[in-house]
Amino acid sequence: MLNYTPDVANDWKNALSFALKEGGYLNERVITSLSPSQLESKMWMVEMMLELAVPCKLVAILGGWFAQYTIPLLVDNFNSNIIYNYEMDPDVKTVSYKFNKRYKESKQYVCQIHNVMFESIEYNISAISGGYDTIINTSCEHMFPMRKFRELNKNNSIYVLQSSNDRQYDDHINCVDSADELSDQANIVDVMYSGELELSNGMTRYMVIGR
Repeated sequence: MLNYTPDVANDWKNALSFALKEGGYLNERVITSLSPSQLESKMWMVEMMLELAVPCKLVAILGGWFAQYTIPLLVDNFNSNIIYNYEMDPDVKTVSYKFNKRYKESKQYVCQIHNVMFESIEYNISAISGGYDTIINTSCEHMFPMRKFRELNKNNSIYVLQSSNDRQYDDHINCVDSADELSDQANIVDVMYSGELELSNGMTRYMVIGR
């Protein structure tokens, strides 16, 4: 699903070199973001989105982190026109642009510092008819329930949501124990897909796709 080309290799090398030089917290987070489980969950997401023919021309990602897996998977498999990654951490933006330099330069990728639970994201699409095709949040365990986001953003986008039952981390503030619970948190009434996957690290991921 992910085409590992010389351009990808170069961008990833530069991102890793930057993180290594910065050291400390940033380097640790980048290494964590490259874990097998991170890729497993993103490949599962894309596999189901392809099966359901989810449209991905204009995409919003909420808390997409460095997005080194997500962006190429979406561009390679859906030929996305533009993908916005809304993140809170300014350090994420710098490294994410290094990982995805080729898509930043082609204007297919924008990383924006933004708190999606307190500010609407609709201002970026005010001139585009129909709004976002798809809104992706694979970090629901790190955020308030998605119904809060939906109160700020009145749209008819397809939502692709993932969360986990792994409560051992302090920043996992909103874990769930089933896909149904995740769906309920986001007020999803038209469920296109609902399921779970045990990752290689033992964590169970839950995913819901729908409106």
